[in-house]
Amino acid sequence: MIPGISTGFTDSRFTRNLGILTYGYIGSHPEDDPMLTFNHGTNESVGIKSLLNSTKVMLALAYEMLT
Repeated sequence: MIPGISTGFTDSRFTRNLGILTYGYIGSHPEDDPMLTFNHGTNESVGIKSLLNSTKVMLALAYEMLT
């Protein structure tokens, strides 16, 4: 994956003010069609491959942080 900047919003402003290093992350899968993903829209959805990819990355990150 290549890091990028988006116009999205997170609540990281609250954690940064506490001195907590904070990153935003979207685990979009390159094979998911971005036209079928409606983030924060009326029919909010995310592709199945992106959901699975994000879940795997977040679980791996949590495991690494806890071990």
